Amino acid sequence: DLLNQAPLEKGFLYAAIGGKRLGNFDLVVDRQATEQNLVGRVGLLGTRKVFEVWSSFESRAVRLGREPRPEDPLIVEAVTIDATIRPDLSMEAVTRARMKPLSGRHAVFSMEINPAMAVTSAKVNGAPAEVYRQESLRANLIRGDGNELFLIEPSTPLEPGSTYEVEIHHNGNVISQASKGVYFVGARGTWYPNRGVQFADYEYSFRYPREFNLVTSGTAVSQEENGDYRITRRKSPAPMRLLGFNLGKYEQTTVKRGSLTVEVSANRALEEALQPRDRMIVVPPPTVPWNRRTPNTGRIISVSPAPGPNPVDGLTRVAARVADAFDFFTQRFGPAPFQSLSVSPGA
Repeated sequence: DLLNQAPLEKGFLYAAIGGKRLGNFDLVVDRQATEQNLVGRVGLLGTRKVFEVWSSFESRAVRLGREPRPEDPLIVEAVTIDATIRPDLSMEAVTRARMKPLSGRHAVFSMEINPAMAVTSAKVNGAPAEVYRQESLRANLIRGDGNELFLIEPSTPLEPGSTYEVEIHHNGNVISQASKGVYFVGARGTWYPNRGVQFADYEYSFRYPREFNLVTSGTAVSQEENGDYRITRRKSPAPMRLLGFNLGKYEQTTVKRGSLTVEVSANRALEEALQPRDRMIVVPPPTVPWNRRTPNTGRIISVSPAPGPNPVDGLTRVAARVADAFDFFTQRFGPAPFQSLSVSPGA
């Protein structure tokens, strides 16, 4: 607000208040938020810090229609992403977003990304731009989505009515190995810079080690192999809010239902946390009647459980159920803007 010289009547207020009975708490009035008034405090959920929302509501002016509900003054029209996943599961990517201001001059503007990804550089219409990112525990907890905001300062302000290409280079580690042969992707929708959850057209490519399978949204444009890597290129069949992906070593099956194609993936290995454990039991001596007062003179033996479930079992059944659910919603809400649906394991 300060750098963009926002008018005071549309400004931002933050107050840290020391209460006599409830201790310290926060008051936030943000004219650009969906609910402009927020009261709460930073607390603990187990060992994890969270923001306890005491009250969150629209301002009276918005509720009574004296002020319009806030809309994002900077629209993302299209996103292009080129991402490379290394053998160590780290990622390097370049995200290009076509953006258009609807109102106001933007000397700076904000975007968001998962904390595991570092923003290394940015350009606006080919000219280098400054990037400012500072972790704020309270601000990130209040926002509640686990992402961090960062600011981009272009060499010249963005003007309403013009279109700009914002190019951002970022890298980090959003892919983890849960156990041998089992992987998961954290921050599926925020591993790239984004601005809220606006609808936009997407084109994207992933370059990843050929030993893996990659599952993502959209319509396939091309698929090829180059040395030790696979390269898949896709685009969204219609504007979408977020782009997610999963990486793993999968068995896959496909079911067709009318014009819809459902692809379901399953890990070839069972995650270690789901593996059945050996149980230790006490076997009393056969010649001594055992009860609670009898000294424990029996043997302790280990009993191996039955084998755990095979994640691959039931792939076709799951695909059929997904297709059934899709039919159910199509009958009630009309045809979807896409003809393929991919389902993969989640973390």
